[in-house]
Amino acid sequence: MNEMQTPNVTAPIAPSAAPIINTEPAAVNPLDELAAAIDEFKARLRAMFDESTLLSRKVKEVALANKQKERDFVQAKRTLERIRMAI
Repeated sequence: MNEMQTPNVTAPIAPSAAPIINTEPAAVNPLDELAAAIDEFKARLRAMFDESTLLSRKVKEVALANKQKERDFVQAKRTLERIRMAI
């Protein structure tokens, strides 16, 4: 059995029934908008600078810790060599 299905068709909405959207922005001074954008950009730039400073400091701390570990390793190695020579 082959049943035929009829598609459901809805009536189109009349153009006058569509809501009216005001595409005109509120009266905003372009210079004020630009100043606000510049201030926001400066704030983001400061935040990035602070973060880069923090990361740079962390890299320096890790480098110093690594150098200290290398010194400790060399010192322990020399101490072991002295102990072996003494035995």
